[in-house]
Amino acid sequence: MIVGSPFNGTDARTYILIPPGFDGSVPAEFPTTDIVQWPSKTACGVVRMAVETGSDAEIATINACQDPGTVTPLADWLANGHMGMPQAERDIVAGDFAIPDGRPGYLKATREAVAHGPPQTRIADLPSRNFQPSS
Repeated sequence: MIVGSPFNGTDARTYILIPPGFDGSVPAEFPTTDIVQWPSKTACGVVRMAVETGSDAEIATINACQDPGTVTPLADWLANGHMGMPQAERDIVAGDFAIPDGRPGYLKATREAVAHGPPQTRIADLPSRNFQPSS
């Protein structure tokens, strides 16, 4: 699923991902365009933003845009006044799923990430590199 400009604009939006077997109620404030039939009970979010100059001011602006973004379970969203909750404010629930024999190591890493929570990386926290803007 790809959202944002040029797909549906640059305004902040809230989406609900409906996994297989969901039998709850979808809050009325979700327009049908923001209700997504999701193929599994697992989801993660990646925010991608373009950097033009790499200046400290630009990075601060990008981080300010990233900070409010969350992936929040519906129960937590409802309990939090219909607002997303940062990962640091949510309880971490350990994953309890089997990894079939012969599967790649990334499945083990995924199980560990579920058990301990995903890393919270912001652009400002990444190692600096020689940044050369394209012309």
